[in-house]
Amino acid sequence: MIVLTSTQGQFLDQTALKDYYYYWNPADVALALGFGSLYNQAYTPNAYYIKKQAEQVIEFIALRTIEVDDEIRDMVMADNIVVGS
Repeated sequence: MIVLTSTQGQFLDQTALKDYYYYWNPADVALALGFGSLYNQAYTPNAYYIKKQAEQVIEFIALRTIEVDDEIRDMVMADNIVVGS
């Protein structure tokens, strides 16, 4: 997890990373390392995430079995759950 200020996040908007960060809190944005920033959003998600701010972690949790060759999709424009803010 790389946490950046919202000002730094504005620079991300001018790059190929513009669609790959999360709003972390009102003042910061975050890039998840590993595959976390690559999961797509959908109106029919098969996963959700919990932002664990004290640990600087985003935990993804499956809502149902995710089959081989199925992509992980979280909720469209969801604020999701914040823990430890």
